[in-house]
Amino acid sequence: MLFRSRGFVVSLSGGADSAAVATLSALAFRMAHQELGSEALRRKLRYFALPTDYRLEDLLKQAIACVYQSTRYSSSTTLNAACDVARGIGADMALRTLEKNLLARGGVLHRATEVSDLIQVNGRCVGVRARQGGAEKIFRARAVVLADGGYQANPALLKKHISPAPQALKQRNVKTGVGDGLRMAQAVGAALSPLDAFYGHVLSRDAMHNDRLWPYPQLDELAAAGMVVNQRGQRVGDEGMGGVYITNIMARQPDPLGLSVVFDDAIWQGPGRAAGIPPNATLVEHGGTLFKADTLAGLAAKLQVDAAGLEATVREYNAALAAGKLTDLQPARTATRRKPLPVATAPFYGAPACAGITYTMGGIRINANAQVLREAGGVIAGLYAAGASTGGLEGGPRSEEHTSELQSLAYLVCRLLLEKK
Repeated sequence: MLFRSRGFVVSLSGGADSAAVATLSALAFRMAHQELGSEALRRKLRYFALPTDYRLEDLLKQAIACVYQSTRYSSSTTLNAACDVARGIGADMALRTLEKNLLARGGVLHRATEVSDLIQVNGRCVGVRARQGGAEKIFRARAVVLADGGYQANPALLKKHISPAPQALKQRNVKTGVGDGLRMAQAVGAALSPLDAFYGHVLSRDAMHNDRLWPYPQLDELAAAGMVVNQRGQRVGDEGMGGVYITNIMARQPDPLGLSVVFDDAIWQGPGRAAGIPPNATLVEHGGTLFKADTLAGLAAKLQVDAAGLEATVREYNAALAAGKLTDLQPARTATRRKPLPVATAPFYGAPACAGITYTMGGIRINANAQVLREAGGVIAGLYAAGASTGGLEGGPRSEEHTSELQSLAYLVCRLLLEKK
């Protein structure tokens, strides 16, 4: 893994688990340096372009970037703890480095500050209204950037746009994105893209109460090769479109927690071992439920799924696959993105599943310069948006993800700096 990687980006929360991951990542490089020697390791890591006289400390700073991942329960104590870990292993603390650069250029960073409204003058955004330390404050600015990361942790918006049962979705995120940027932009007349898609993955249903089962292992590869069925034993969507798509379909079901991934032994031993953190055997090792039976009827009983329905679904699916007529199924099954495999080799497996949501895809419409578009036409001067707050780059009927929030934000910052000059 080390020699095929360009390094590691490690999230640090200030807790023991993330600190252990960061420390082990640094230890991997240290052990490689010790066992291979400086020159041999440099040749192995030639894509790092290390000088011949490089120091181990220089390698660690280049190879490991730590990012502080806060939650609503975070504090200055957890931030300082995360920074101490990064310094201790010799890694670069990305956000702290960015903050230092910001301050060196004359910028100011306000923590524990909640923005409530945008301020407009003659149709131009000129600042924000916020609360800081219990008091209302006004911040004037030449430009305002909305980059608060979607609305995935807002139950009301999720119920309106994503799922009839938002409480049945596993929040595969830090629960800080509640759609404040979306709300504020809409209040000043911003145009919005459709808000009915999200980025996420198929997870074990036990992830709802077992933190060892999220964000990994994902069940995407099992679902894409096999099928996702409801309690009637019927398929609910086109598994061939991949994990993100089928996760969206799962979230839209009347009972998102009444679904199971069904597959056979060939899929379990093949695609089940293919992912970076494969469900075979991580799912069971981490406490996830996996039912196994010699017959589909026996599996249905364990899953509490209608046996006749499941047997009919598998029979029709296998026949369509053999005849090359998967698109005749209801719902149709495609094979261009993910290869379908027969569910025919005993023993048969079933994993109770849930939809894990990472971030929402729809949001504020922007142009090529990241300027927020006005619903009535034109742009809202002085207002920009980036990342998962925006819409139009991702989502759509196939729930596709296309871009990186960081790249979008970096592009925006470059534009603002150029405009300032």
